[in-house]
Parts: sequence; structure tokens; C-alpha cells
Amino acid sequence: MNITKETVKTLIDQKGEARGIAFQTDEKFILFKKGAEKLGEIESQIGLLIDEDFKYDKIDASGFYPVGLRAVSILVIAESLDLDDSGIKDMGFLAPKTSMAIRLFTRYFLSIEKVFEKVAMIWSRHYTSGTLEPLEINHSENYLKLKLKDFNVHPVFCTYLSGYFKKIGEMATKDKVTIEEIECFFKEGKDHIFEIRW
Repeated sequence: MNITKETVKTLIDQKGEARGIAFQTDEKFILFKKGAEKLGEIESQIGLLIDEDFKYDKIDASGFYPVGLRAVSILVIAESLDLDDSGIKDMGFLAPKTSMAIRLFTRYFLSIEKVFEKVAMIWSRHYTSGTLEPLEINHSENYLKLKLKDFNVHPVFCTYLSGYFKKIGEMATKDKVTIEEIECFFKEGKDHIFEIRW
């Protein structure tokens, strides 16, 4: 991946912010996979790239930070842990398990469309850019399409969110699901459209 300071500056200058709680899922992933020593190494790497001290435990869960910094966090984790696309999807896949709201929604809402309507509401509370909406549901063919528009920070989010939405789909259906990004802004699409099948 070879992340440069120029790439980082471009990312951090992008419009939009992410709530601090999103960074806490990154911290939990690192600790789960490799422990505190690796966490410290990754924090140091991020600090060098952004030219300031960076500690996950100093991030305010309810505060807002540049959305590009979240991309930097995921990219540095992926590089440091030698994650391929499958590993980045796994990172996204583990994230919903740490969210009390997601666990509650998937327990008390009986339909996958209701769960993803709530997930779309959560998106707007966690990101100041981008809009997530259920686009189409087909119960006879068992699929749901989600559209994410105006969120074109970095392709790493496409991979990460594929894992994230897959896990929510499995929590909602209590079954194995597959997910595919069938339209992508970074591949000449207008928006990002994810298709979840169960």
C-alpha cells in the first residue's frame, strides 16, 4: 500500500467527519488481532503520517474527526497487519459486534429491511458525509440492495463496508449472507450499491 504523507493530507482535507466511536472499533480490532504492542506501533505510524501525536484512547467517542483520518486508520492497520481485501472485509465484519445499537436492532426488529433502515439512521449520526439508504428489497429472491451516495473518500471503505454490511445482514437474517458491491464510484459508478443475498 505504501501510504505517503501526501496521500494522507489529501484524505484529511476531504469534506466530512466521522464520529470518534468509529475509531474505537479500529482499536478493538487491533487489540483483538495483535495486542497492545501492535496498537502502539500503529498509533506511532499514524502519528508520523499526520505530524501529531495519535492515540486511539484519546479520541472522544462522541466527537467528530476528519473522515479521511478514519480512512488513514484503516489503511495503516491494513498495511501494518498485512491485510489483503479479505482481511479488510474481516475488519469490517467484526465491527458491528461491538455496537450496542446494532445488536439491539438485529435482536428486536424482525425484518432485514427494518434493520437496515435503522442502520441508515445510525450512518447519519456517525458520518457527516454520505447518505445510506435501503434501495430495493426482494423477499422472493432473498436480496436487499443498499445505496451509499456522496461518500467517495477512498476505495478502502468499499472493502471495509462490504464486511460491515455482511455481518449486519447475518445478524438480521440469522443466516449466512453474501455481499457484492454491484456499483462503485471508484469504478465509474455514480454511487456505491451493495447487494446482500441470503
